[in-house]
Amino acid sequence: MINAAASTTAPPSAATTAGRRGDKRASKRPSPGSGATRIAPLRSSTASNGVEIAFVTRESSRLVERRAEKLKVRYCYLGVGDKKAALPRLLEDTGIEIAELAYIGDDVNDAGIMSAVANSGLVGAPLDAVRTVLHSAHYRCARPGGYGAFRDFAEWILGLRAQARTPKAIDNRDYQWGDSP
Repeated sequence: MINAAASTTAPPSAATTAGRRGDKRASKRPSPGSGATRIAPLRSSTASNGVEIAFVTRESSRLVERRAEKLKVRYCYLGVGDKKAALPRLLEDTGIEIAELAYIGDDVNDAGIMSAVANSGLVGAPLDAVRTVLHSAHYRCARPGGYGAFRDFAEWILGLRAQARTPKAIDNRDYQWGDSP
C-alpha cells in the first residue's frame, strides 16, 4: 500500500518569476496544490494507511519552503544534488519501506532515485518530463509539470488504493474440478 508520495519539487502550481530586484515571486496557476489537497484526507488517517507527501528538490528556495508549509508537507528536502543518495534518509524520516513509496520526477537528476524506487515502489512522470524519465515511469501523467501533473499522479495512486481494497472474490463452489471461472 502506498504510504508516501515524493515530488521532485513542490507541486508546481505556481510559476517562479524574478522581480526587478532579483527576488523570486510566484504567479498563480489554476488549482494550486490540488493534488496535495486531494491526498490530504489520507494524511490524517492512521499511520499505517496515511499518505505523506515529501518534496525532494535541488532548489534551495524559500518559495518551495513556503509552499511546503502552506500544504502542510512535513518532509521537505531542499538543495539535494543527489536524490538517490537522499532516499535512505527519506525512508528513515518517514518510517516507510521503499515498496510503500511513490515518486514523481521530471528531469535527469531524478533518474537515479526513480530507478531505485521503481523496483518495488511506484514512479511517475509529468507529460513534459525528459525522455529517459518518461521511459522509466510506471505512470505517465496526461498533464505537464505545473499544470496538474502531481494531481494526476495523486489520482492514479488513489485509484490503485481503491482497486486494492475492492473485494474480488470468486466463489469456486459453482465450478466443478477442472472447470475454470
